[in-house]
Amino acid sequence: MYNLLSRYPIVNYGESLAQNITTRIKFKELAKSKKIVYYPYVIKEGERPEQIAQFYYDDPRYVWLVFLSNDIYDPYYDWFMQDNVFKEFILKKYGSIDAANKKIVYWRNNWVNDESIISLSQYTSLHSAGKKYWAPILGYNNQVTSYRRKEISEIRETNTTQELAVSNASIFSVENIIKQSNTTTQIAQATVKHVNTTDNKIIIQHVGGAFTPSQGANGNVIIDTTTVNTSVSSVSTIVTSIANSVAIYWEPVSAFKNETLLNESKKFIKLVDKNFVTQIEKDLDTLL
Repeated sequence: MYNLLSRYPIVNYGESLAQNITTRIKFKELAKSKKIVYYPYVIKEGERPEQIAQFYYDDPRYVWLVFLSNDIYDPYYDWFMQDNVFKEFILKKYGSIDAANKKIVYWRNNWVNDESIISLSQYTSLHSAGKKYWAPILGYNNQVTSYRRKEISEIRETNTTQELAVSNASIFSVENIIKQSNTTTQIAQATVKHVNTTDNKIIIQHVGGAFTPSQGANGNVIIDTTTVNTSVSSVSTIVTSIANSVAIYWEPVSAFKNETLLNESKKFIKLVDKNFVTQIEKDLDTLL
């Protein structure tokens, strides 16, 4: 049997092996040139690639084909991760679960969690920009009876980007989460994107609420969990990516949520039809 792992350079990573990228490129070229049939497969809880190779190809050494056909570079973290491995991955990349939950990476439409149904009159009264987020529900004789959230999948890097002029920009760092409060409640939160110590200005994004010049004068600006003595003299908007009129149709996605979604997507792989395996072995042997 063709054994790619025994013939080409490999790298130890955790408890798994990473394969020569040149081999991957050749496999892609081969797959494009031939009408190879793939079958969808959903990874079961705790299932490893060697087990799938044994199950489908009757030999665990065909794990190389499972990796190549699914573009897996890192068999340890590119494979669907169980809870313990996923937690290890999050801690290694973000430092803590809490940090991963606080870090916002992008914004998306929130239709997935919105099962609202609105009447014709409610739809008519909507802001014109918000009507695109609703789909008609048809009744008898194809007459519109009501509206539900439309399945629109849009992504924005952030909702808005602003510039704050502060009394001391040197105390800020990129990725700081800053908050502003009045005497009783938090009124705004954002993530620092850029720091200009020369002009004492910071660029912020992922803004929730409204920063105001008057609220920072008494040391009520917070960086992460530390109260700092700095004031905000001015606030200006650079770019608005999500207008206030449609903000209710969007939600921020944390790093933890994003990594969870990416990991869940790794459950769904494809397997090359076993009838093509012998020919693929021969062709790769010739190419390499």
